[in-house]
Amino acid sequence: SKKVLELGSGYGLAGFSIAACTDASEHNISINAGHFGERRVSAMMLHWSQEHPSEILNTFDVIVATHDSCSYSTFFKEFHESLAWSVISLLKHSEESEAIFLSPKRGDSLEKFLQKIREIGLHYQLIENYDETVWNLHQKFLKGKNNSWPNYDKDHFYPL
Repeated sequence: SKKVLELGSGYGLAGFSIAACTDASEHNISINAGHFGERRVSAMMLHWSQEHPSEILNTFDVIVATHDSCSYSTFFKEFHESLAWSVISLLKHSEESEAIFLSPKRGDSLEKFLQKIREIGLHYQLIENYDETVWNLHQKFLKGKNNSWPNYDKDHFYPL
């Protein structure tokens, strides 16, 4: 069994507001505990630029960073180094450990983040066509064949 860390901000500002005012994450986990079976699930707030609790350092087999958490941190270049160091400090030191990010390019921000990842010694694989349905929609939006998203900008919206 693998130990997985999901980095996510929920619904961005709304999620932060709820987290600041309530113990919603912990409450939701406790009321849904029966659905997790034998798996242990917990929530905590991590700040890229602060030291992480020692009990979670180098313990995760997989880190999954969703569009909400990752795209904002990869967009703002001042977060690149601390996010990269967070990944390296939280992942197990193992050939099998991996971090999975979904993030749009946002100008040169994603490339700058990947450069920082390389500098600290991590390897990455950039996959553009990771799901046939998503890829087909992406292609239709690019060609203007789907009017449901007239202002589609692959650089801003298509997660890699």
